[in-house]
Amino acid sequence: MRLFNKLLLVHILMISVGLPVLSEANHDIEDKIYIAQSDGKVTAVVSGVKSDTFRLKPKERVLWRNASGYLGAVLTDAGFNVISVSSNYWNNIRLSPYEIETATASVSPFIALLVTEDRAIGYNIATDSFYEVRLPLYDSVIAVKSAENVAVVVTSGTLLGLQSKSSYFTEARLKIGETVENVHLTDNNVTVQTRERLYTFTSTGSGWQVTDLD
Repeated sequence: MRLFNKLLLVHILMISVGLPVLSEANHDIEDKIYIAQSDGKVTAVVSGVKSDTFRLKPKERVLWRNASGYLGAVLTDAGFNVISVSSNYWNNIRLSPYEIETATASVSPFIALLVTEDRAIGYNIATDSFYEVRLPLYDSVIAVKSAENVAVVVTSGTLLGLQSKSSYFTEARLKIGETVENVHLTDNNVTVQTRERLYTFTSTGSGWQVTDLD
């Protein structure tokens, strides 16, 4: 119930400030966040008005940064930092030095995604919080992609789908020996093709749909 109330509040907030709600219509989303790095600190300007800064620790390095639509994200060698137009402040999740070596980050207008060898970490504007799932032992990461309302993590044995308004990853397991041949994203849909099957995941669906190609 708390999550539903928060999603409803965010939905109302998005409408009140002119943010688009989920739609199949094609449209360009203006970037609302600008990220700047200088003098041992990182500053985000939100909607051209508000700003928030976090300071880097001594010897902490920025490895990647990007902003898209209503989210901005920064990966350093100490953690993953995300800010949104609805939070107006930086949120941080710490990473171990071991995780940094394999970290891959992606950000789209509503979803920020970070994947290491051990876990997948998601963040979206609807919940303004991090949530994560452990990756299966011995799986190797194949793809990490995000689009406007969906994101996907593809490993050698698992598909993890993420929706812009959910607070969890949705899993589909590949069969033993099944090899991923293609990963395709649109604003609201994910399609993963193997030699034997098509796996599809949508921004409004309840899970992965599987179609046999035989």
